[in-house]
Amino acid sequence: MDSNVPNHPVIIRVKKLATLAQVAASGSHTWRERPTHNADPSRTPDNQDLRPVSSSAALRSAVERRLAVVTEKTAAKPVRCVEYLITANHQAFRENGGVVDSAAYFRDAMDWIARKHGAANIVAANIQRDELTPHLVVYVVPLVDIEAKTRNRVVIAGTNPDGTKRRETRIEQQAAGVRLSASHYLDGRTKLSKLQTDFAAQVGKRHGLVRGVEGSKARHTTVREFYAGLGAAGRPLEGIPADALEPRVVEEGGFLRRAVVETPEEVAERLTAAMRKLYAPTVALAGSSGVERKRRLEAEATAKAKADQLAELAPLIAAVKDLSPAQFVQLVEHAQRLQRAAQFATEAARRAAGLGRLLAKNATSAVGRYARAAIEAIKAAGGHTRVGWDRIDGQWCEAAKAGRDGAVLSEVTVVKTILEYSPGQATIEVSMRPEAREALLAKAMESDQVPSNPKSDDLWPRGSLPNRQL
Repeated sequence: MDSNVPNHPVIIRVKKLATLAQVAASGSHTWRERPTHNADPSRTPDNQDLRPVSSSAALRSAVERRLAVVTEKTAAKPVRCVEYLITANHQAFRENGGVVDSAAYFRDAMDWIARKHGAANIVAANIQRDELTPHLVVYVVPLVDIEAKTRNRVVIAGTNPDGTKRRETRIEQQAAGVRLSASHYLDGRTKLSKLQTDFAAQVGKRHGLVRGVEGSKARHTTVREFYAGLGAAGRPLEGIPADALEPRVVEEGGFLRRAVVETPEEVAERLTAAMRKLYAPTVALAGSSGVERKRRLEAEATAKAKADQLAELAPLIAAVKDLSPAQFVQLVEHAQRLQRAAQFATEAARRAAGLGRLLAKNATSAVGRYARAAIEAIKAAGGHTRVGWDRIDGQWCEAAKAGRDGAVLSEVTVVKTILEYSPGQATIEVSMRPEAREALLAKAMESDQVPSNPKSDDLWPRGSLPNRQL
């Protein structure tokens, strides 16, 4: 591969088609079922289908058949199909003076999409060569396979002799299924950025193409701007001959009738059409120049932003450049600890601020009763950061299970309340893994089944709260 070529970026764009009507409308453009002004009809037969779908109706049917395999609950307004457009700059392709073999490039692009979505979910694909720049359009139904798994479910199995509910853990088998979810692949700036990076690394690089500027301030060129820039620019202009001004014979005369010639209005209309055709390449070139100028300005803005960012980081870079690898690792770990501490503090403050609302909402519920105890502790200490939450949570745990502040609460209710609302347990929201949380609740449920001495067998002994693990 020519080392001078990697200036051309890969172009991969994604469009979500939420309705079947949008799917059909997109297909009517792809298969030229409606006028496509930027396409050359004489070259349309060169377009190539890579799946047995060659019309908008067939595309809609293919999408519907694939949607029929969905087994899981679907969002109210799901994205039913995803449309990929894959190409590169006009000059990058071999037929336009570059080195990129469009057929090989599009073949590798298809393989990449198949790995990402599964080959069965690619319902249609069309290589379009009747426009100035070749490009690939791919339609994908965004299905996600869900593996079969087992889960532990705690259910009420009866009543204990003391009147408490007897619970037992049952193992349930969750069958494999299929979910429709475009967000699994595309939602959010991070996923879209990763898509661009992965495609450039796994497909573009193989063909001498590079990723666009990461974090660029540039926006995607609109379809109108894109096609204006891809017009027939650079073709030589041909002059209009002088005799074109003369009215032309529309209908030959005969022995008894005069010839019919153009009216001045018809001459003007013919010349206007000729002028439009004559200057179409120039207009297209102007459009392309405008797009390129806009891209240049956006690239300059991105470069300036990155330069400013590096300038802000310069003091930090200077401070760490002489550190050994071990010292640098220690510095990173310390920064991560500070970041986690800030996250914990933010969550604790959020919980403390919400206690008054919880109390006002239902003062007799488990949450309201805990909120009352927590608010009293905060007032006595002078702030939520000064409260010894291990002690307060442990005291309320014993009081709630004994019914000293209201009805007797079960172990699992007490534990769930403290985990979800205690400012002292803010680390749960930020760092505790779901399986650890479930294990803690399962232990609480087991404790509810067997009467025990709270002082000797308490699930929540003082000094053993989850945040101690951190």
